[in-house]
Amino acid sequence: MNRISALVNAPISLSARIIAGVLVLLAIATGLQITLSNRIARESVLAELQAQLQARTDYNINELRFRLDQLRRDVILVSQLPSVKGIVRAAQNGGYDVNEQKNGEVLKKRLQEVMIAFVYANPEYFQVRLIGVADGGRELVRVQTHNGATEISPDEQLQQKQNRDYFIATLGLKVGQTYLSDFNLNQEFGRVEVPYRRTIRATTPVYTDDGQFFGMVAINMDIGPTFDKLSANNPVYIYTYLFNQAGDYLVHPDKNKTFGFDIGKPFRWQDEVKFLHGAPDVQHHQQPIKKLEPFTLSNKAMYGLQENFNFDNAGRSGRSISLVYAVDAQYFAARNNSLIIVILLSALGCAFAIAVLLYLYVNRLM
Repeated sequence: MNRISALVNAPISLSARIIAGVLVLLAIATGLQITLSNRIARESVLAELQAQLQARTDYNINELRFRLDQLRRDVILVSQLPSVKGIVRAAQNGGYDVNEQKNGEVLKKRLQEVMIAFVYANPEYFQVRLIGVADGGRELVRVQTHNGATEISPDEQLQQKQNRDYFIATLGLKVGQTYLSDFNLNQEFGRVEVPYRRTIRATTPVYTDDGQFFGMVAINMDIGPTFDKLSANNPVYIYTYLFNQAGDYLVHPDKNKTFGFDIGKPFRWQDEVKFLHGAPDVQHHQQPIKKLEPFTLSNKAMYGLQENFNFDNAGRSGRSISLVYAVDAQYFAARNNSLIIVILLSALGCAFAIAVLLYLYVNRLM
């Protein structure tokens, strides 16, 4: 007992006190270094993911813009074909075009041949039509692909389209203007086509020589392959979401949630998303998310960017799609933690080395 008391009451050597004081200061400095390094690591991971997602977003938005611009140019090209103009003139002259010295049926066959070649050269276009305003918006010429084959629709299969949104929207356009429909599943005879074909339609008006509205040219584009490219080659930790101005999913990791609005089972972005702070206007998607933001989607924590793309060039507001690239918060945490562990081990290693060297140096002085 006396020995223990003696050890407790023994004076602490100067070297021990120096070492202890330095170690306390070193521990405080190490703690501050770890705290600062943690913040730097977090910002570094966020910046890297931000750059990665932003580059992917920019590239694919530009790709979408290019594809839709090409679709607009192509529908105008078809509307300017001599056979289209000849059909219009023949319809006004009892079925005969004086300029071409041919009747309307010959001109229709010529247009069908050109459309077949056009569809063959552009396989993403699965339907090209000339639609008249007469007879309830009756199709006059239609070429389409079906089961991998390009075919001309017989007269008895030509449909009336006056009640379709793209037909109504095109009525008010001028020569050279185009209308892009919303993205939806293709319909035939009032029903969604099976298997599903993800579709966007471009239309442009056709006028007579005296300025009367005659009809329109319409091209149906299979947008599915373009949408599939949005998530192609994604690392496993990146998720892709695309939704329209109403929030309906067009692209989703779970394909069963896409285009549900066309089959009576809608799934919407705003019904599943919850931003943790600084929430943009997700109800109407007016504000893009330029900085990586934390949010939950179906109760899954994520970080993501949102870019809005207004694809309507006809002056209508609010017709847009929104592209979101997101990463799982668990992946972000794992990346962040791996950096923190490296920093922590480095700091502790340095602290230990300094403590040993200090101990040896002080003992040598004493």
